[in-house]
Amino acid sequence: MQLVLRKMNPEKVDTAMASLYKVWLSVAAVLSIQFARTISMALAIADFLKKPCDRFISPTIEVVVPDEYDKWVPTILAWITKAIAVSIAWYIQSIMSATASALKGGMMMARAFYQFCIHR
Repeated sequence: MQLVLRKMNPEKVDTAMASLYKVWLSVAAVLSIQFARTISMALAIADFLKKPCDRFISPTIEVVVPDEYDKWVPTILAWITKAIAVSIAWYIQSIMSATASALKGGMMMARAFYQFCIHR
């Protein structure tokens, strides 16, 4: 494992992962607009979290990590940030979906009650 981490170029791995992520996003856009919106929100959240992580967390991690693995710190930190952002985005999306469903259900009940009052 150490040999692989020492010899691999983290930039190339990150580029490959980003390409896979973009393909996944494209497939998600085709499958569902709502899902694509959630992924887009996750990317926006990840971009927002990137600067504070790079400024405050990255230097601390680089002190702890051995020097031969320092090149991996920004890449792995970006992956972790994206994973956290996806979790936050899914949570926000679940609240948005629940709110939209509740509003739609309330509108259905109000219309049914209105029709009931008209016919009475």
